[in-house]
Amino acid sequence: MTELESEPKYKDYLLRNNPFPETATLEPTSGDPRTSGEIFNDKVFAEEIQDLWKRIDSKINVIYVTGGGWERGIGKSALVFNTWKSLRTRENATAVYLRASAKSKPSDFCNRIVANWHKEGYLWQAFKDLLQNYRNCPNPKIPASKIDSLLQTYRDMPDRVHLRAFTFERESKVADGIQKWAHNRVDGMVPEATHVLFETYLTSPGDFMANWSNLKVKGHDDIDFFDSMLKLFDLTKKSHHYFVIDQFEDAVRGNQGKNQLANFCSEMRRIIVACARKATIIVTLHPESEEILEERGGEHLTGLADTDERHKLDIKEITMDEAVDLALSYLEYFRLPNCKPKTGLFPFDAKAIEYVRYTKGGAARDILQALATAIEIGVEAQCSSLDMDFLRKNHRKIFDRVFSEETLEKFRKSVD
Repeated sequence: MTELESEPKYKDYLLRNNPFPETATLEPTSGDPRTSGEIFNDKVFAEEIQDLWKRIDSKINVIYVTGGGWERGIGKSALVFNTWKSLRTRENATAVYLRASAKSKPSDFCNRIVANWHKEGYLWQAFKDLLQNYRNCPNPKIPASKIDSLLQTYRDMPDRVHLRAFTFERESKVADGIQKWAHNRVDGMVPEATHVLFETYLTSPGDFMANWSNLKVKGHDDIDFFDSMLKLFDLTKKSHHYFVIDQFEDAVRGNQGKNQLANFCSEMRRIIVACARKATIIVTLHPESEEILEERGGEHLTGLADTDERHKLDIKEITMDEAVDLALSYLEYFRLPNCKPKTGLFPFDAKAIEYVRYTKGGAARDILQALATAIEIGVEAQCSSLDMDFLRKNHRKIFDRVFSEETLEKFRKSVD
Protein backbone atom coordinates (compact mmCIF):
# COMPACT_ATOMS: atom_id res chain seq x y z
CA MET A 1 0.00 0.00 0.00
CA THR A 2 1.39 3.39 -0.99
CA GLU A 3 1.12 5.92 1.81
CA LEU A 4 0.07 9.53 1.25
CA GLU A 5 0.50 12.17 3.90
CA SER A 6 -2.58 12.35 6.11
CA GLU A 7 -4.40 15.66 6.20
CA PRO A 8 -6.33 16.50 9.38
CA LYS A 9 -9.08 18.37 7.52
CA TYR A 10 -10.55 15.04 6.33
CA LYS A 11 -10.70 13.40 9.79
CA ASP A 12 -14.37 14.29 10.34
CA TYR A 13 -15.08 12.02 7.38
CA LEU A 14 -12.84 9.35 8.97
CA LEU A 15 -10.48 9.67 6.01
CA ARG A 16 -6.72 10.18 5.76
CA ASN A 17 -7.04 12.28 2.62
CA ASN A 18 -9.45 12.93 -0.23
CA PRO A 19 -9.86 9.38 -1.58
CA PHE A 20 -10.81 10.46 -5.07
CA PRO A 21 -8.51 11.86 -7.77
CA GLU A 22 -8.97 15.42 -8.90
CA THR A 23 -7.75 14.31 -12.32
CA ALA A 24 -8.66 10.66 -12.83
CA THR A 25 -6.10 9.54 -15.38
CA LEU A 26 -3.86 6.52 -14.90
CA GLU A 27 -0.27 7.45 -14.01
CA PRO A 28 1.46 4.20 -12.99
CA THR A 29 4.61 5.91 -11.73
CA SER A 30 2.87 8.72 -9.84
CA GLY A 31 3.19 7.15 -6.40
CA ASP A 32 -0.37 8.32 -5.71
CA PRO A 33 -2.68 5.30 -5.23
CA ARG A 34 -5.60 7.33 -6.59
CA THR A 35 -3.97 7.48 -10.03
CA SER A 36 -1.28 4.77 -10.00
CA GLY A 37 -3.69 1.89 -10.59
CA GLU A 38 -3.19 0.55 -7.07
CA ILE A 39 -6.90 0.92 -6.30
CA PHE A 40 -8.87 -1.40 -8.55
CA ASN A 41 -12.16 -3.17 -7.89
CA ASP A 42 -12.59 -6.38 -9.87
CA LYS A 43 -16.35 -6.32 -9.28
CA VAL A 44 -16.71 -3.13 -11.33
CA PHE A 45 -15.22 -4.80 -14.41
CA ALA A 46 -16.17 -8.40 -13.64
CA GLU A 47 -17.72 -9.16 -17.03
CA GLU A 48 -14.93 -7.47 -18.97
CA ILE A 49 -12.22 -9.19 -16.91
CA GLN A 50 -13.74 -12.60 -17.57
CA ASP A 51 -14.04 -11.85 -21.28
CA LEU A 52 -10.50 -10.51 -21.52
CA TRP A 53 -8.95 -13.52 -19.81
CA LYS A 54 -10.89 -15.85 -22.07
CA ARG A 55 -9.34 -14.12 -25.07
CA ILE A 56 -5.89 -14.10 -23.50
CA ASP A 57 -6.05 -17.83 -22.80
CA SER A 58 -7.17 -18.39 -26.39
CA LYS A 59 -3.88 -16.71 -27.43
CA ILE A 60 -5.54 -14.32 -29.86
CA ASN A 61 -2.74 -12.37 -31.54
CA VAL A 62 -4.08 -8.85 -30.88
CA ILE A 63 -6.80 -7.82 -28.41
CA TYR A 64 -8.25 -4.32 -28.75
CA VAL A 65 -9.73 -2.99 -25.51
CA THR A 66 -12.18 -0.24 -26.42
CA GLY A 67 -14.67 1.93 -24.61
CA GLY A 68 -17.60 1.49 -26.93
CA GLY A 69 -18.71 4.99 -27.90
CA TRP A 70 -16.60 6.67 -25.20
CA GLU A 71 -13.39 8.38 -26.22
CA ARG A 72 -11.76 8.35 -22.79
CA GLY A 73 -12.45 7.83 -19.11
CA ILE A 74 -14.36 4.54 -19.31
CA GLY A 75 -11.61 2.51 -17.61
CA LYS A 76 -9.58 1.01 -20.48
CA SER A 77 -6.22 1.91 -18.99
CA ALA A 78 -7.14 0.70 -15.51
CA LEU A 79 -8.30 -2.64 -16.91
CA VAL A 80 -5.26 -3.36 -19.08
CA PHE A 81 -2.81 -2.14 -16.43
CA ASN A 82 -4.24 -4.43 -13.75
CA THR A 83 -4.42 -7.29 -16.25
CA TRP A 84 -0.70 -6.78 -16.90
CA LYS A 85 -0.01 -6.97 -13.15
CA SER A 86 -1.75 -10.35 -13.09
CA LEU A 87 0.07 -11.54 -16.21
CA ARG A 88 3.40 -10.82 -14.52
CA THR A 89 2.70 -13.66 -12.09
CA ARG A 90 2.40 -16.27 -14.83
CA GLU A 91 5.23 -18.76 -14.86
CA ASN A 92 7.23 -19.36 -18.02
CA ALA A 93 6.03 -16.09 -19.54
CA THR A 94 7.07 -12.46 -19.82
CA ALA A 95 4.70 -9.53 -19.43
CA VAL A 96 5.53 -5.98 -20.51
CA TYR A 97 3.44 -2.84 -20.02
CA LEU A 98 4.18 0.35 -21.91
CA ARG A 99 2.35 3.54 -22.78
CA ALA A 100 2.22 4.92 -26.28
CA SER A 101 2.20 8.55 -27.31
CA ALA A 102 1.40 10.46 -30.48
CA LYS A 103 5.08 10.19 -31.44
CA SER A 104 5.37 6.43 -30.87
CA LYS A 105 6.47 4.20 -33.72
CA PRO A 106 6.40 0.38 -33.78
CA SER A 107 10.20 0.38 -33.58
CA ASP A 108 9.87 2.31 -30.30
CA PHE A 109 7.60 -0.42 -28.95
CA CYS A 110 10.22 -3.04 -29.86
CA ASN A 111 13.07 -1.20 -28.15
CA ARG A 112 11.02 -0.52 -25.04
CA ILE A 113 10.01 -4.17 -24.80
CA VAL A 114 13.65 -5.24 -25.00
CA ALA A 115 14.57 -2.60 -22.42
CA ASN A 116 11.85 -3.92 -20.09
CA TRP A 117 12.97 -7.51 -20.61
CA HIS A 118 16.44 -6.39 -19.56
CA LYS A 119 15.37 -4.24 -16.61
CA GLU A 120 12.96 -6.81 -15.15
CA GLY A 121 15.46 -9.66 -15.47
CA TYR A 122 13.62 -11.59 -18.15
CA LEU A 123 16.64 -11.53 -20.45
CA TRP A 124 19.00 -12.50 -17.64
CA GLN A 125 16.83 -15.50 -16.79
CA ALA A 126 16.70 -16.39 -20.48
CA PHE A 127 20.48 -16.09 -20.66
CA LYS A 128 20.84 -18.46 -17.71
CA ASP A 129 18.46 -20.94 -19.37
CA LEU A 130 20.58 -20.75 -22.52
CA LEU A 131 23.77 -21.43 -20.57
CA GLN A 132 22.10 -24.36 -18.84
CA ASN A 133 21.30 -25.88 -22.24
CA TYR A 134 24.63 -24.85 -23.75
CA ARG A 135 26.55 -26.79 -21.08
CA ASN A 136 25.35 -30.05 -22.69
CA CYS A 137 26.74 -29.30 -26.14
CA PRO A 138 30.03 -30.87 -27.31
CA ASN A 139 33.11 -28.84 -26.32
CA PRO A 140 31.47 -25.79 -24.73
CA LYS A 141 33.74 -22.77 -24.34
CA ILE A 142 33.03 -22.90 -20.62
CA PRO A 143 33.31 -26.32 -18.93
CA ALA A 144 29.95 -27.66 -17.76
CA SER A 145 31.01 -27.62 -14.09
CA LYS A 146 32.10 -24.00 -14.41
CA ILE A 147 28.78 -23.05 -16.01
CA ASP A 148 27.07 -24.48 -12.93
CA SER A 149 29.33 -22.36 -10.72
CA LEU A 150 28.65 -19.25 -12.82
CA LEU A 151 24.89 -19.76 -12.55
CA GLN A 152 25.16 -20.18 -8.78
CA THR A 153 27.34 -17.09 -8.43
CA TYR A 154 25.13 -14.82 -10.53
CA ARG A 155 21.57 -15.78 -9.66
CA ASP A 156 20.48 -12.18 -10.20
CA MET A 157 21.80 -9.94 -12.95
CA PRO A 158 25.03 -8.20 -11.86
CA ASP A 159 26.59 -5.06 -13.30
CA ARG A 160 29.76 -7.03 -14.04
CA VAL A 161 30.58 -10.68 -14.65
CA HIS A 162 34.09 -11.91 -13.80
CA LEU A 163 34.26 -14.53 -16.54
CA ARG A 164 37.96 -15.28 -15.90
CA ALA A 165 36.91 -17.10 -12.74
CA PHE A 166 35.18 -19.72 -14.89
CA THR A 167 37.22 -19.97 -18.11
CA PHE A 168 40.48 -18.79 -19.65
CA GLU A 169 38.79 -18.22 -23.02
CA ARG A 170 38.34 -14.63 -24.15
CA GLU A 171 34.86 -13.16 -23.65
CA SER A 172 34.37 -12.67 -27.40
CA LYS A 173 35.31 -16.27 -28.11
CA VAL A 174 32.87 -17.58 -25.50
CA ALA A 175 30.14 -15.32 -26.95
CA ASP A 176 30.90 -16.65 -30.44
CA GLY A 177 30.59 -20.23 -29.20
CA ILE A 178 27.23 -19.67 -27.53
CA GLN A 179 26.01 -17.70 -30.53
CA LYS A 180 26.95 -20.46 -32.97
CA TRP A 181 25.21 -23.05 -30.80
CA ALA A 182 22.03 -20.91 -30.58
CA HIS A 183 21.91 -20.11 -34.30
CA ASN A 184 22.21 -23.81 -35.13
CA ARG A 185 18.95 -24.33 -33.25
CA VAL A 186 16.91 -21.28 -34.28
CA ASP A 187 16.83 -19.81 -37.78
CA GLY A 188 16.40 -16.20 -38.77
CA MET A 189 18.14 -14.36 -35.95
CA VAL A 190 20.37 -11.37 -36.72
CA PRO A 191 23.86 -12.49 -35.56
CA GLU A 192 24.90 -9.00 -34.49
CA ALA A 193 21.83 -8.69 -32.25
CA THR A 194 22.39 -11.97 -30.42
CA HIS A 195 26.12 -11.24 -30.15
CA VAL A 196 25.39 -7.97 -28.32
CA LEU A 197 23.39 -9.93 -25.77
CA PHE A 198 25.89 -12.73 -25.28
CA GLU A 199 29.05 -10.66 -25.11
CA THR A 200 27.55 -7.94 -22.91
CA TYR A 201 25.93 -10.41 -20.52
CA LEU A 202 29.23 -12.30 -20.22
CA THR A 203 31.09 -9.13 -19.25
CA SER A 204 28.99 -6.12 -18.20
CA PRO A 205 25.21 -6.74 -18.20
CA GLY A 206 24.65 -3.21 -16.90
CA ASP A 207 25.86 -1.88 -20.25
CA PHE A 208 23.42 -3.90 -22.32
CA MET A 209 20.96 -1.15 -23.25
CA ALA A 210 23.75 1.27 -24.18
CA ASN A 211 25.21 -1.36 -26.50
CA TRP A 212 21.77 -2.31 -27.81
CA SER A 213 20.96 1.32 -28.64
CA ASN A 214 24.14 1.55 -30.72
CA LEU A 215 23.31 -1.59 -32.72
CA LYS A 216 23.34 -0.87 -36.46
CA VAL A 217 23.26 -3.59 -39.13
CA LYS A 218 22.84 -2.94 -42.84
CA GLY A 219 19.58 -4.36 -44.14
CA HIS A 220 18.07 -4.78 -40.66
CA ASP A 221 16.20 -2.54 -38.24
CA ASP A 222 14.92 -2.48 -34.67
CA ILE A 223 12.00 -4.77 -35.47
CA ASP A 224 14.43 -7.39 -36.81
CA PHE A 225 16.53 -7.08 -33.64
CA PHE A 226 13.41 -7.48 -31.49
CA ASP A 227 12.44 -10.53 -33.56
CA SER A 228 15.88 -12.02 -32.84
CA MET A 229 15.38 -11.67 -29.09
CA LEU A 230 11.89 -13.14 -29.39
CA LYS A 231 13.29 -16.15 -31.25
CA LEU A 232 16.07 -16.54 -28.71
CA PHE A 233 13.42 -17.06 -26.03
CA ASP A 234 12.42 -20.23 -27.92
CA LEU A 235 15.50 -21.84 -26.38
CA THR A 236 14.42 -20.93 -22.85
CA LYS A 237 11.65 -21.71 -20.40
CA LYS A 238 9.70 -18.57 -21.36
CA SER A 239 7.11 -20.03 -23.73
CA HIS A 240 4.79 -17.03 -24.20
CA HIS A 241 4.89 -13.25 -24.00
CA TYR A 242 2.30 -10.59 -23.23
CA PHE A 243 2.73 -7.02 -24.49
CA VAL A 244 0.27 -4.44 -23.14
CA ILE A 245 0.34 -1.15 -25.04
CA ASP A 246 -1.75 1.44 -23.25
CA GLN A 247 -2.92 4.56 -25.13
CA PHE A 248 -2.25 2.83 -28.45
CA GLU A 249 -4.97 5.12 -29.79
CA ASP A 250 -2.63 8.08 -29.39
CA ALA A 251 -0.02 6.41 -31.58
CA VAL A 252 -2.62 5.63 -34.25
CA ARG A 253 -3.90 9.20 -34.23
CA GLY A 254 -0.35 10.60 -34.26
CA ASN A 255 0.46 8.55 -37.35
CA GLN A 256 -2.67 9.24 -39.38
CA GLY A 257 -2.29 10.37 -42.95
CA LYS A 258 -1.91 8.18 -45.99
CA ASN A 259 1.81 7.47 -45.93
CA GLN A 260 2.28 7.70 -42.17
CA LEU A 261 -0.59 5.34 -41.44
CA ALA A 262 0.55 2.83 -44.05
CA ASN A 263 4.09 2.85 -42.63
CA PHE A 264 2.87 2.57 -39.04
CA CYS A 265 0.50 -0.30 -39.81
CA SER A 266 3.04 -2.10 -42.01
CA GLU A 267 5.53 -2.07 -39.15
CA MET A 268 2.89 -3.22 -36.69
CA ARG A 269 2.12 -6.04 -39.10
CA ARG A 270 5.78 -7.12 -38.95
CA ILE A 271 5.62 -7.18 -35.16
CA ILE A 272 2.44 -9.27 -35.25
CA VAL A 273 4.06 -11.73 -37.66
CA ALA A 274 7.12 -11.97 -35.40
CA CYS A 275 4.84 -12.62 -32.42
CA ALA A 276 2.78 -15.34 -34.13
CA ARG A 277 2.20 -18.23 -31.69
CA LYS A 278 4.67 -16.60 -29.31
CA ALA A 279 2.98 -13.49 -27.94
CA THR A 280 -0.34 -11.79 -27.26
CA ILE A 281 -0.56 -8.04 -27.84
CA ILE A 282 -3.18 -6.11 -25.84
CA VAL A 283 -3.81 -2.51 -26.87
CA THR A 284 -6.32 0.21 -26.00
CA LEU A 285 -8.33 1.86 -28.75
CA HIS A 286 -11.08 4.48 -28.96
CA PRO A 287 -13.66 5.20 -31.68
CA GLU A 288 -11.65 7.85 -33.52
CA SER A 289 -8.53 5.70 -33.77
CA GLU A 290 -10.64 2.72 -34.84
CA GLU A 291 -12.05 4.82 -37.68
CA ILE A 292 -8.52 5.85 -38.67
CA LEU A 293 -7.53 2.18 -38.97
CA GLU A 294 -10.38 1.75 -41.45
CA GLU A 295 -8.74 4.27 -43.77
CA ARG A 296 -6.41 3.32 -46.59
CA GLY A 297 -3.17 1.97 -45.13
CA GLY A 298 -4.84 0.60 -42.02
CA GLU A 299 -5.42 -2.73 -43.73
CA HIS A 300 -1.75 -3.62 -43.20
CA LEU A 301 -2.62 -4.01 -39.50
CA THR A 302 -6.29 -4.96 -39.57
CA GLY A 303 -5.63 -7.57 -42.27
CA LEU A 304 -3.94 -9.68 -39.58
CA ALA A 305 -5.90 -8.42 -36.58
CA ASP A 306 -9.24 -6.93 -37.54
CA THR A 307 -11.20 -4.76 -35.14
CA ASP A 308 -13.96 -7.36 -35.16
CA GLU A 309 -15.84 -9.14 -32.41
CA ARG A 310 -13.13 -11.77 -32.01
CA HIS A 311 -10.37 -9.24 -31.42
CA LYS A 312 -12.27 -6.39 -29.77
CA LEU A 313 -13.46 -6.11 -26.19
CA ASP A 314 -15.82 -3.22 -25.38
CA ILE A 315 -15.93 -1.85 -21.85
CA LYS A 316 -19.49 -1.03 -20.89
CA GLU A 317 -20.73 1.97 -18.95
CA ILE A 318 -20.58 1.60 -15.18
CA THR A 319 -23.96 0.75 -13.64
CA MET A 320 -25.40 2.31 -10.48
CA ASP A 321 -24.31 -0.66 -8.36
CA GLU A 322 -20.84 -0.66 -9.91
CA ALA A 323 -20.50 3.07 -9.20
CA VAL A 324 -21.20 2.34 -5.53
CA ASP A 325 -18.59 -0.45 -5.54
CA LEU A 326 -16.08 1.85 -7.24
CA ALA A 327 -16.57 4.60 -4.65
CA LEU A 328 -16.36 2.09 -1.82
CA SER A 329 -12.93 0.88 -3.01
CA TYR A 330 -11.45 4.36 -2.78
CA LEU A 331 -13.13 5.21 0.52
CA GLU A 332 -11.96 1.98 2.17
CA TYR A 333 -8.40 2.53 1.00
CA PHE A 334 -8.25 5.97 2.63
CA ARG A 335 -10.25 5.16 5.76
CA LEU A 336 -8.54 6.11 9.03
CA PRO A 337 -7.36 3.05 10.96
CA ASN A 338 -9.49 1.73 13.80
CA CYS A 339 -12.50 3.73 12.66
CA LYS A 340 -15.98 2.29 12.18
CA PRO A 341 -18.14 4.58 10.06
CA LYS A 342 -21.92 4.17 9.99
CA THR A 343 -21.58 2.72 6.49
CA GLY A 344 -18.63 1.99 4.24
CA LEU A 345 -19.71 4.83 1.95
CA PHE A 346 -19.58 7.51 4.69
CA PRO A 347 -19.62 10.53 4.26
CA PHE A 348 -21.76 9.63 1.23
CA ASP A 349 -24.74 7.33 1.09
CA ALA A 350 -25.69 4.97 -1.73
CA LYS A 351 -28.36 7.30 -3.14
CA ALA A 352 -25.87 10.15 -3.47
CA ILE A 353 -23.37 7.93 -5.32
CA GLU A 354 -26.10 6.69 -7.61
CA TYR A 355 -27.15 10.25 -8.37
CA VAL A 356 -23.56 11.17 -9.24
CA ARG A 357 -23.50 8.19 -11.61
CA TYR A 358 -26.82 9.22 -13.16
CA THR A 359 -25.78 12.85 -13.62
CA LYS A 360 -22.22 12.29 -14.84
CA GLY A 361 -22.94 9.23 -16.97
CA GLY A 362 -21.24 5.84 -16.97
CA ALA A 363 -17.58 6.87 -17.31
CA ALA A 364 -15.52 6.04 -14.22
CA ARG A 365 -13.30 9.11 -14.66
CA ASP A 366 -16.21 11.58 -14.52
CA ILE A 367 -17.73 9.85 -11.49
CA LEU A 368 -14.45 9.84 -9.53
CA GLN A 369 -13.72 13.48 -10.31
CA ALA A 370 -17.21 14.56 -9.24
CA LEU A 371 -16.80 12.67 -5.95
CA ALA A 372 -13.42 14.36 -5.40
CA THR A 373 -15.06 17.77 -5.86
CA ALA A 374 -17.90 16.85 -3.52
CA ILE A 375 -15.45 15.86 -0.77
CA GLU A 376 -13.59 19.17 -1.04
CA ILE A 377 -16.80 21.22 -1.00
CA GLY A 378 -18.10 19.22 1.96
CA VAL A 379 -14.90 19.76 3.95
CA GLU A 380 -14.86 23.48 3.19
CA ALA A 381 -18.52 23.88 4.20
CA GLN A 382 -18.09 21.60 7.25
CA CYS A 383 -20.96 19.39 6.13
CA SER A 384 -21.38 16.34 8.35
CA SER A 385 -22.59 14.11 5.49
CA LEU A 386 -22.72 14.25 1.71
CA ASP A 387 -26.23 13.10 0.92
CA MET A 388 -28.83 14.10 -1.66
CA ASP A 389 -29.62 17.30 0.19
CA PHE A 390 -25.95 18.26 0.04
CA LEU A 391 -25.76 17.49 -3.70
CA ARG A 392 -28.88 19.57 -4.33
CA LYS A 393 -27.47 22.62 -2.48
CA ASN A 394 -24.05 22.39 -4.18
CA HIS A 395 -25.21 21.14 -7.57
CA ARG A 396 -23.61 23.83 -9.73
CA LYS A 397 -20.23 23.52 -7.99
CA ILE A 398 -20.14 19.74 -8.33
CA PHE A 399 -21.83 19.16 -11.67
CA ASP A 400 -21.36 22.54 -13.37
CA ARG A 401 -25.10 22.84 -13.92
CA VAL A 402 -28.08 24.07 -11.90
CA PHE A 403 -30.20 21.60 -10.01
CA SER A 404 -33.33 20.40 -11.84
CA GLU A 405 -36.37 18.84 -10.19
CA GLU A 406 -37.15 17.22 -13.51
CA THR A 407 -33.74 15.54 -13.58
CA LEU A 408 -34.20 14.40 -9.99
CA GLU A 409 -37.56 12.87 -10.84
CA LYS A 410 -36.03 11.01 -13.80
CA PHE A 411 -33.27 9.74 -11.53
CA ARG A 412 -35.78 8.46 -8.97
CA LYS A 413 -37.70 6.59 -11.65
CA SER A 414 -34.45 5.06 -12.98
CA VAL A 415 -33.58 3.53 -9.59
CA ASP A 416 -37.07 2.50 -8.49
